[in-house]
Amino acid sequence: MSRQIKFRIWHKSSKTFLTPDSANDYNRVLYRATLIDYFGGLKPEVEIQQSTGLKDRKGAEIYEGDIVLVNKDTPDEFIAIVKYGEGPCDDDFGTIYIGFYLDIPEEIRGPYSASELPFGPYMAENSEIIGNIFESPQLLELK
Repeated sequence: MSRQIKFRIWHKSSKTFLTPDSANDYNRVLYRATLIDYFGGLKPEVEIQQSTGLKDRKGAEIYEGDIVLVNKDTPDEFIAIVKYGEGPCDDDFGTIYIGFYLDIPEEIRGPYSASELPFGPYMAENSEIIGNIFESPQLLELK
């Protein structure tokens, strides 16, 4: 089984997501961002976020940086940020996972004591995208 690896691109100055018209436009933006970052000195004008390859309960594609509401309308409801990286698994063996995970800010952790949870198909099916870290950071503030 293979899946298409997708990205979305946040343009910092215009505060919008870029939606390239073609693969060439998309590659040009990615290439430019990589060159600027690689040679240093200048901060890239874009933030690149990868798709998880999963969809939320409403069928929307989930990307890094999305803010999701998990287990909506249940006692176990919580808000988290989708991230990519490595983190500890909640087991007795000190296992480390690498991949997408949910980062649960301490202020809004709710019923979960863990700050990070691996993010896979089950979590995606029980999640709903309610925003992203660029357009709706206020969702992560304590109410």
